[in-house]
Formats: sequence, C-alpha cells, structure tokens
Amino acid sequence: MVILGGLDLRTMAGNPAFRVRFWGVRGSYAAPGSDTVRYGGNTSCVEVQAGGKRIVLDAGSGIIPLGKHILETASDGQGQHTLVLISHFHFDHIQGLPFFRPAFLSSHRVYVYAPSFMNETPRATFDRLLVSPMCPFDLRNMSGVAEVSEVKPGERFVWSPSDDAPRPAGEAASDEDVLVEPYVNYDIHPRDGVALYRLRHRGRSLVYATDVEGVHDEVVEFARGADLLILDAMYKRNEYENITRGWGHSTVTMAREVAQRADVARFALFHHSPDHDDDTIDEKERFARKEFPAAFCACEGQTVEF
Repeated sequence: MVILGGLDLRTMAGNPAFRVRFWGVRGSYAAPGSDTVRYGGNTSCVEVQAGGKRIVLDAGSGIIPLGKHILETASDGQGQHTLVLISHFHFDHIQGLPFFRPAFLSSHRVYVYAPSFMNETPRATFDRLLVSPMCPFDLRNMSGVAEVSEVKPGERFVWSPSDDAPRPAGEAASDEDVLVEPYVNYDIHPRDGVALYRLRHRGRSLVYATDVEGVHDEVVEFARGADLLILDAMYKRNEYENITRGWGHSTVTMAREVAQRADVARFALFHHSPDHDDDTIDEKERFARKEFPAAFCACEGQTVEF
C-alpha cells in the first residue's frame, strides 16, 4: 500500500492503469541538503508506467537517478524504450537530459517531445542550449535518442502496446493504448510558455501542469475529472504578493482552487520552491488539505497507483 501523511494513494489493487513515481519535485534549481531530505532536492521529473510503456514528464535533475534505475531494471521489458515529454526549455526542466544514461546507448530508444520556442523546432532549441561550453554533451553524442518531435496545439498521439514508438492518434485510440493529449499555451506561464500533458489509459487519466501561474479557465477544463493532477504550487501567498508575482508559478491557494474547480480525484502540489525546507512543505500540505483532503505534496521516491 502506498501511503503518505495518512493519505492512501493506491486506489486500484493488483493491476492499476497508472503507476506514477516522482524523481524530482523542485523548481528553479536543485536544493540538496539536510533540510530537504524528506521531500528531496532534485528538479522536475515524473516517471509514468502505463500499458507496458515508460513515459517521463520533464528532464530535470531527477531524470539522472531515473536513468540509472532504468539500466538496473532493463530486464523488466520496459527499459528499452522511453518517451520523454518536455514542458518547456527552462533549465530546471531539461538540465538532466545530457546525463540521462539510456540516451547514450544505441540499444535503447528515447523519444523526446517538446513544444516549439521562438518559432524554432525543439531540435534546434536543444542544439542551441545543450552546447559547449555550457554543456559537455549534445544530442549528437546521444545515440539512444531516436527522435525529437514537436508538440503542436491540438495534436494527440498514442503509444500502443504493440508499437515501439509513439504515433499520431488519428480519430480514435484503443482503451489499451496510452493516449497523450498536449496543451500548449504561451500565456499561463508568462516566462516563455509551457506545454501541459494529459495521459489517458484504461479509463483513467493523469494531468501534468507545472509552471502555471494563476487560475485559468482553460487549465481547469484541461484537468477536469482527472484521477491525478500534478500541479504547480511553488509559493506561499506572502512570497507571491511581495516578490514572485509574474515569475510563472502559482501559490498553494491558486493550485487548490484549480483542483477544486476541475473536480479532480487527487492533486499533487509540485515544483516546490528551493527555498522551502521540509517543514515548510509540510505546512503547505496541511493548508491545502483543509479544503481538499485528497491533496498531497509530491516527494522524491513517492509512488502513486490508480
């Protein structure tokens, strides 16, 4: 059973549709140290296993230990193919990719999807950012990266159990497929835009919505009825009002309102401030649960099944 802070995070015994594991939950920059041991210090990275596939949401520093884990457990049949969905190109969401070990092995196939930025393709953006002297490796060194694709508004894609790679969804998707529905918006994160992702499989759904500032009707509708909403809740209200307004992130109150209006089953407060120690994040969780009992603050190593 998966329990955190008294909240049972397992709702389907035996054969869940989704198995979600958090590998990095911080925003802006990594925050290792004695005050962040319980929630962890790595930046954004969430592993999703569904339909026999492995999908990774963002490639912050948390993807580095995930890569090691994949190689150690490759015999489980899921280690050879990985889909990485990038929300945007801020470094806390891509900094781990050049150190993601499966990306350097030709025996693996890593498919990277990301939104466009400044009218250039994701491949062009990676080639511009992952370059010496800022980075020791670029995509040309990563023999395991099979494809870098652009996430476009309104385009869905699926990963079927029988397919090695994702493909365009077309008109319909099987219940056994993993359906990926991106939502690209350049306003809800005022610092360069962001892609949100909804994953569907066997009648269940997960929404990943990091780097969202404020309460937006379109985000509420995108997340409506999700079994799990992973949502940016970086700041406390006083921080937001006095310093961080306009930086592209939400308060706990904002996130809770989105979750309530979207009528989600549970929501994970995510993208924790590197300035928040474990006790501060505990306070955020208690505050969120006052009006949304199924809220919890995501922490490294935590697994959610549904």
